[in-house]
Amino acid sequence: MLRTFNQLHDGIINSISSENYDILIGVDIVYLAERINSEYCYLHIRLINCNLLTFKAWSTNEYIEIENIHSLELEINKAEFVSDHIEVSCLCDGSIVGGDLIIKASKVRIYDEKYNEIPINDFDEIVKGYWKGFNKDFDK
Repeated sequence: MLRTFNQLHDGIINSISSENYDILIGVDIVYLAERINSEYCYLHIRLINCNLLTFKAWSTNEYIEIENIHSLELEINKAEFVSDHIEVSCLCDGSIVGGDLIIKASKVRIYDEKYNEIPINDFDEIVKGYWKGFNKDFDK
């Protein structure tokens, strides 16, 4: 799960919903989504058996509950393990500036825009392909 959120660097969280014990997160991340289909702009992330999802704002130390998180349009920066959960450092516009998305779930699954599951190993290759191409373009 940690690797997945780090791979979603610069993605913008555009939706969050719950389904039983799972949390579904929409992430605008054109640079990866279009590698699956040139018309795609975002991916879906499913947090399996998620028993903790909240956002702690850096500026106020306040916790923002799940139903209000998507309105912040959080930009995923980096993720790290902290104790028994993952903290995803996120940036956002406005008075909050940023904070940590705190997640505790048993597993993560990734889907394209049409909800076709992308196996983790395939997603790893998509990400590697992007960065390999990015480095080539950067070297020009």
